[in-house]
Amino acid sequence: MPRLVRLYVKTAFVHLMLALTLWAWKGLVYPFRPAFLHLFFIGWLLFLIFGVAHWMFPRAKGAHPRGREGWVAAAWGLLLAGLWGRVIAEPLVLSG
Repeated sequence: MPRLVRLYVKTAFVHLMLALTLWAWKGLVYPFRPAFLHLFFIGWLLFLIFGVAHWMFPRAKGAHPRGREGWVAAAWGLLLAGLWGRVIAEPLVLSG
């Protein structure tokens, strides 16, 4: 399994644990509900889908059989930054 696929899958399971912890800890209090949902659906589900799709889609022939690794790594970083930006900022906006 390629290194980036493992990174996506590990990130997905970390977000699953964080989402379940936030759900149990805050009991879905209103300002934290969107953060829980984002950690669950974007953090767990989308990262898992992206990782498995990158691994399982048919390989192209040529110099880059799985596509350009730089674009896949950039997608991981940007998706992670956007997710955590929203998870941190949204409860602050909703509780203020």
